[in-house]
Amino acid sequence: MTGYRDIAVGDLAHMNIEGKLRPAASDPQGLRTVRYLVTDSRNVLYPADTVFAAVRTRVGDGHNYIPELYGRGVRTFIVEKTAPSWHDYDAAFIVVPDVKEALARLAYARLRGNERGILIVGSEGKTETKELLYRVLKPQCDVVRSPRSWNSAIGFALAAWEMSPYCTIDTVVISEAAIDGPGQAKTIDMMLGYTYHVAIVTPVTPEHDEAFASHAAKVAEKVKMLIGRCIVIYCDNDPELRH
Repeated sequence: MTGYRDIAVGDLAHMNIEGKLRPAASDPQGLRTVRYLVTDSRNVLYPADTVFAAVRTRVGDGHNYIPELYGRGVRTFIVEKTAPSWHDYDAAFIVVPDVKEALARLAYARLRGNERGILIVGSEGKTETKELLYRVLKPQCDVVRSPRSWNSAIGFALAAWEMSPYCTIDTVVISEAAIDGPGQAKTIDMMLGYTYHVAIVTPVTPEHDEAFASHAAKVAEKVKMLIGRCIVIYCDNDPELRH
């Protein structure tokens, strides 16, 4: 599934996300293509080629920005609901049960087929480790890495979308993943599939310990992302991590 950039809206609705397509009146077959996936309305640079995923967070709801984005030219949306005021919009709405889960499912689909991934987890130094590995491997093989510090569950999903057009089955994919609370490793794990055979654990510091029952609980949550990896590289000076 890797190595492509433009995706037809109709295909996107069925790309592992169990979406129900309400097509645009001007494109009833869902043939129009999209290239960019965005969850932040401020990051829309090419509206006609963008699909906006309306993510709900503790501080906001992406659905509230849909009228503004439609006015700016966005014509494809992944949503959990539609509003009566949108019924006259000449836009495609892909309705899913949970937008965040849909993003994770899309990431899995976009990376599927590649089995040369390196996953970097930990508390400190993830981005630096990723960039160092990239510079070392670049002269030796085809390699891509996730953009900037996109390592949260949503960031990982967006990074997978960004990287996949440049991937072939032989590309080494380097990604970083971060969690800052209980239960988040499950969402990251949904996206990993068989792509990431190698994992590197950077130092696990007390950062975000307050969100967990204990430092040991935080380490245990991070370790859940290592299940299924063939090789795990870590420093054993942390007794909880070593255990």
